[in-house]
Formats: sequence, structure tokens, C-alpha cells
Amino acid sequence: DLSYLQEDMRLVRDLLLLTIAATVGGLLVACGGIPGVIGFLLGGAVAGPGGCDAITELVQVESMAELGVCLLIFCLGLEISMAELAANTRAAAAGLLAVVSLCGT
Repeated sequence: DLSYLQEDMRLVRDLLLLTIAATVGGLLVACGGIPGVIGFLLGGAVAGPGGCDAITELVQVESMAELGVCLLIFCLGLEISMAELAANTRAAAAGLLAVVSLCGT
């Protein structure tokens, strides 16, 4: 049964489409002086189910997106020193409370 090869190709197509959309979005907003990550998010939103609905393997793409978010948060944690975190305790606590209240348990 070679049906799994078709599913793999759809996943590769979806990831390629999202990469292109994020790159184009990043380039467009960078020309306007806006941080590139905003363009990446907008590109993904346009290509995803909330926009053009061009993604066919939604569950697999969501799983990879969650992994990407975990890696992003890990990299941000590597960049922040304890002194910076202590200086911004109020903002960090507000962010923590917002995430817990919005996401639940």
C-alpha cells in the first residue's frame, strides 16, 4: 500500500507552502520596517485554515508548529538572563497570568 507516500507528499507540499508564505510575508513587512516575525505570522495566517485554507494535512502541520513554538520559547529562554528577568518581574508575572488564564490547564 503506497497511500502513505501520498500523505507524505501532501505534508511536504503544505510545509513548502507555509515556508513560502512566511518568507514572502517576512520580506513584505521588513520593507515597511516592521519586525519579520510579524510577517511570518501573517503569512502563516493567510495560507492556513483561517485564510486561503490551502493546508490539507492540518493535524501534522499543527504538530510541527507546536514543536516550533517549543523551540522558539527554548531559544528565548537561552537569551534572557536572570538579571533581566528579575528587572522585569511584573511584566513576566503578567505574561504568565495571561497565558494561564487564556490557555487554561
